[in-house]
Amino acid sequence: QAWFKTVENIVDLLDWPIPEKIKCMSFCFSGDARMWWERVKAKRQVNLMNWADFEVEFLEEYFHMRVTNRHYDEFTEFRQGDLSVSDAVKRFNRLACLCPELVSTERERVRLMLKMHRPEIALNVAGGVNRPQTTEELVSSALITEHYQKAMNEGKSLAQTEGQKSQSTKT
Repeated sequence: QAWFKTVENIVDLLDWPIPEKIKCMSFCFSGDARMWWERVKAKRQVNLMNWADFEVEFLEEYFHMRVTNRHYDEFTEFRQGDLSVSDAVKRFNRLACLCPELVSTERERVRLMLKMHRPEIALNVAGGVNRPQTTEELVSSALITEHYQKAMNEGKSLAQTEGQKSQSTKT
């Protein structure tokens, strides 16, 4: 799948029409992939194929549905847990690359990323007047929230430690 995305990025950069992109991608096929492409050409009019059809054909052939379902499950069930916001976002983005159709719009990406965060972060980020509209806004707000929560927790720990010291000196 990484190979597919790399070549897709290259043909996107060239800004060619879809039929030319498909020709370029298929030109890169060799061995089993070349034989598979010949079968596709025999059953379909590939010159009328859009990019989504091409991608579906390729991914269905080379990525077993069970693996895809496992990725979907892992992505939709992923929660931040003990991870930092930064680490959770990195993991979210890696998983999102495996399930691009689940985050096809920025709105859906924001919704799922918000769901992924710990409740205390998600509530603070989404509960304000200016609910994040982009993942950049969400991540920025989540990082700030995490920073302040950590500072508050450290302050509580320090206050508790000081309180315990003063209690022990009284006894």
